[in-house]
Amino acid sequence: MATDCFDQALRGARHTGNLTIEHTAVRGLGSVHYLQGRFGPATEHLEQALAIAGRSGDRRGQLEAHQDLGHVCFATNSHRAALRHHNTALGLALDLDQPADQALVHDRLAHTHHALGNPRQARHHWQTALEVLTAIGTDRTKDPAVTTAAIHVRLRGRTGLPMAR
Repeated sequence: MATDCFDQALRGARHTGNLTIEHTAVRGLGSVHYLQGRFGPATEHLEQALAIAGRSGDRRGQLEAHQDLGHVCFATNSHRAALRHHNTALGLALDLDQPADQALVHDRLAHTHHALGNPRQARHHWQTALEVLTAIGTDRTKDPAVTTAAIHVRLRGRTGLPMAR
């Protein structure tokens, strides 16, 4: 059902040449496929969204697509690819002065470094995410799983993950 709505929006966007709506629809399709555990189609759509954002000069769209692609890569245990997407997203978030996105990406970088067996880098990124959220006066990002409380738990090693050193 959701894919039908995004497909319809995509057809309309392509018909009118509206790259902003095309990006949103293609990214939406990627997100739906991700949530359904269909990582191949999710990756294809998110790579299309990244290309559309690049063609239109939409740096915010590029940031979002890299965040999403990093998330998919992490979910498929493609941790090195996840690092590349997350690092690119972090650079864009810094360039665009988007601190909430910076915190989110730092959290995702931390999880990826942890999965790769790099506890010091994981701890660094969790600490940085916490500092950014504190500096902007909020306790959460757009991802409900990334909160200051959750980051404190990770830093204390109470997640079932080994304590970062």
